[in-house]
Amino acid sequence: PQLPHNPEIGDSISQSYPFRAYTAESLKNGVVPLWNPYIFAGNPYLANGQSAVFDSFGLVFLIFTPPVAFGVLLMLQLFTTGLLMYLFLKALGVVRPAALLGAIALAFNGFFLTWLENTVFVASALWTPLIFLLLHRLRQTGRWSYSVWCAFPIAFVFLGGMGQLAAYILPAACLYYLTGATTAPPGPLGARPRWRPVPLLGLTCALGICLAAVQLLPMAEALTLSRRQEGAPRYLTVNHLEPSELLNLAFPTLLGHPADYNFLGTHSQRTAYVGVLPLLLAGIAIFSSRGREARFFKWLAGGILGLLLALNVHTLHGLIARLLPSFDRLDHARMLFLVAFALAVLAAYGLDAVLTARHPSELGAVPRRLGLIVAIGMVLFLTVTLIANFARRPMATLAMAYLGARFEEAPAYYSQRLDLLFKLFTPVHLGVLVPLLV
Repeated sequence: PQLPHNPEIGDSISQSYPFRAYTAESLKNGVVPLWNPYIFAGNPYLANGQSAVFDSFGLVFLIFTPPVAFGVLLMLQLFTTGLLMYLFLKALGVVRPAALLGAIALAFNGFFLTWLENTVFVASALWTPLIFLLLHRLRQTGRWSYSVWCAFPIAFVFLGGMGQLAAYILPAACLYYLTGATTAPPGPLGARPRWRPVPLLGLTCALGICLAAVQLLPMAEALTLSRRQEGAPRYLTVNHLEPSELLNLAFPTLLGHPADYNFLGTHSQRTAYVGVLPLLLAGIAIFSSRGREARFFKWLAGGILGLLLALNVHTLHGLIARLLPSFDRLDHARMLFLVAFALAVLAAYGLDAVLTARHPSELGAVPRRLGLIVAIGMVLFLTVTLIANFARRPMATLAMAYLGARFEEAPAYYSQRLDLLFKLFTPVHLGVLVPLLV
């Protein structure tokens, strides 16, 4: 029989850790690793973007042995994420406890924890709060020095090893800047022309790309030899979001977890989970008016979720693939990181609203709305639990008939998954949820 295994850690063992160790070994010998002799007869190494040769966090491998450095790297990435997010939220004007909550929610969000051992995802994404912070300062003051400083974290996104994330982070950051640039208060030199923010933004992006050119130019040449030039069919099935996967926002392990060997098919990395309490606080910010900044992050989270859900429509997916030839060769569900980022910001705004309210009436109908939403969700879950326990046999028969008609192979596989699914809805939930609902 096949031994249980976790399918999510393959790249970490076969690629991420060996790449980091090989890079450190080469740099200690005074050699920039352009070539990897350990893959077949040799393979381009620097040109492979995920080698992350110029990632700033890779310096820890020059100080510690690879096993120790790997653990230190993961801790530093999470700490840096929280620190940068805290600074950004303080710049937005929220109180310290709210900024701390948002920082913790982002540092330990589901996307980061799922990809943590792969290192390159977090290494690229963690610079997002700093990019937003510097652009926030740039549009407030109009000082070109912020434009220069912002170029560095933009370059670090590319150099971190997952340049694909830059295709999502940079457009979101540019929209954030432009939505408030022309309405920001004038800088210390007085009023500035309404057109000035646009050239400053162009300068920021151009400098960032130039700083990362040492990685981008070899990678662009190597991409012409990629097997994905002829298309990557597997990404057609993963670069969108199924409606059922919205449950991952609140219940990231509802359909099983690879590490527990009860994986039910929902990709575990496709989650923007930030925690139940931050999610409820984000709901307060969504239902209350917290200014232009909060409105932007509402639209950012909603827009990305809407786009990923809309990509289920094959006509829309095909139209975008024709306009953007490389669209169907990437897993676009990875932009869920920006949803986690937006929810963490909104959670901070929500807690700020609660802590700064002088009277509960200032929150208006927000608590009642959230209570109603939670109550409806619990009633639906209880209903499914009752049906699953009292009508299990006919439901299983109907489900197996449907799966057998749609998929001709592995009926035992689906039967096993259905058994696991029914175990999620046990009578134990009745004893827990009924008092909570009351």
